[in-house]
Amino acid sequence: MTTGDTPPLDEMSSKVLETDAARPSVPLIHSTTLYSGQKLDKLKGNWEEWKDAIYPMACLSGLWAYMSGSATCPDKSFEPRAYANWVQNDERACAFIYDAIEPSEKKAVSTHLTSAEKFWTELKKRHEKDGPISQVYLIKDALGKRANEGDAYTKGLDELFHMLDRAWRMGDLTLDILKSIVALNYFSKTDVQKIQFDLQDRIKGATKENPFTPNDIHRFVEECESLINANTRQGTTDTHTVALSASTQDKKRGGNNNTCSNCKKPGHTVQYCISPNSEKPTLGYRLN
Repeated sequence: MTTGDTPPLDEMSSKVLETDAARPSVPLIHSTTLYSGQKLDKLKGNWEEWKDAIYPMACLSGLWAYMSGSATCPDKSFEPRAYANWVQNDERACAFIYDAIEPSEKKAVSTHLTSAEKFWTELKKRHEKDGPISQVYLIKDALGKRANEGDAYTKGLDELFHMLDRAWRMGDLTLDILKSIVALNYFSKTDVQKIQFDLQDRIKGATKENPFTPNDIHRFVEECESLINANTRQGTTDTHTVALSASTQDKKRGGNNNTCSNCKKPGHTVQYCISPNSEKPTLGYRLN
């Protein structure tokens, strides 16, 4: 028999462990509680909270070993039942993670769904060093929080400090990041939010190799402002032109501005002309 050929059935059956059918080394996981907390979202920068929340649930469900890569896959030839159970458990772990993340995350890591370990590793890589945009959002959100009378003040402070701790762990906080936060806050009102959204997209796409600096923000806003001013001027000109055109048309349609094509006199048209050689039957009526 050459390498790669399928061995005869009797030879395969002789290799299978006797205990595999009744007591496979990998039991099938039947019950899994779905994750019910806030879903993972890069824009919210909630990787640390999400990871802390999903870990105990994955452990209690028996899925963490598959997500972390510590669950050894049995040999299919010797333990076909255990192998089938392992595959189903790994798929269950993938589904567990998949259900706990936002659609944007699913799109970003969809090519890594071949195993729970690869799925988890890719999410970890995507979020643990996710650049300045998450720092911006965390600090922006922290600065936007306010205490109300009757709140649990110490708990609120703990949450704020935790947000800043997370932002700090993502990388050094710089003056550029603080300026980005100020810029986003500046355009937070509804009538100028389009600029804020466009800035967010540009900051979100920034990397260490290709940053979107405060100078870039300034140039972008300057271009927006120039375009707005140009549109405003164009809108004023167009309105004036339309108004002038409408006024001219009104004058042309005025009753006493008609000119007869027969006698060339104003105030009536040919069908009302009483002059000789009129091409139309006269009605014996002048408009003036």
